[in-house]
Amino acid sequence: MSFDSSENLKINSGLVLKFQYIPTGMTANFKAMLTTYQDQFTPNWNERSVFGRPDVMPTYQNTRREITLAWEVVAASIEEAKRNLTHAQRLIRMTYPVYGKERGATGIIGSPLVRMQFLNFAWNAENAGQENSFSGDISNSGLVGKLGPITFEPKLELGVYQDSQTLSILPKQMTFNCTFLVLHTHPLGHSKNGFRNLSFPYGIEDGQGTIYENSRNAAKYTAKESEFTSFMDIEQKEDVAMQETLLTSIGIGTGAGENFAEKEVAEEIYNAVNDW
Repeated sequence: MSFDSSENLKINSGLVLKFQYIPTGMTANFKAMLTTYQDQFTPNWNERSVFGRPDVMPTYQNTRREITLAWEVVAASIEEAKRNLTHAQRLIRMTYPVYGKERGATGIIGSPLVRMQFLNFAWNAENAGQENSFSGDISNSGLVGKLGPITFEPKLELGVYQDSQTLSILPKQMTFNCTFLVLHTHPLGHSKNGFRNLSFPYGIEDGQGTIYENSRNAAKYTAKESEFTSFMDIEQKEDVAMQETLLTSIGIGTGAGENFAEKEVAEEIYNAVNDW
């Protein structure tokens, strides 16, 4: 078997891109040979126009976080090529739901929710300060979300291995592209004491971001706090109702996933929404 330096790097540095299918616990792992990593945060606003007012009246709705990934999967031996293709199959299967006894839409009992983990770039910030918080068990350390389109591209021009028994071909190199929409399971946002998680999103606790940065800001905040709170009581009720509808629509509401781990994840997301 030929020497593969990337295997040593994977073992010693934890440079592994991990995925876990939440309903069943199935995993797919790849050496983190990333060629693209884009983490997009998009604040969404509901803008209303009022007659005679020059500017629109924006109302905050949510902040959408979507990660775009591309990575290479390389094999230095036929054994590694077979393992790579096995994990490629698992990742593709994670785009399908769990069915019960019935077939079709009425038989879906588990949505294809996934956890993803890649060191401090994709991790559960709720575990900040814990040992191996970036590289521990993905069940605790991974980001919860849903996979978008996955593109699997074997580099056939670089050659393949062939199984002598089954005659199946095993690519020496493959390319993957996918998107991952994050569904955070912990509260986010600012309070008068600062941001709710100072290690979010990339694990560097900077100690900044508190609203009380100076006496002028403190005075402004104190004067507006009661007005702000009463306004948000109304807004929050509307937002929570919308979030509950969203969770139900994607199959992780209070009645979904009775026999699967995704029920626990649904409760985490629901609690994060309500713990505003």
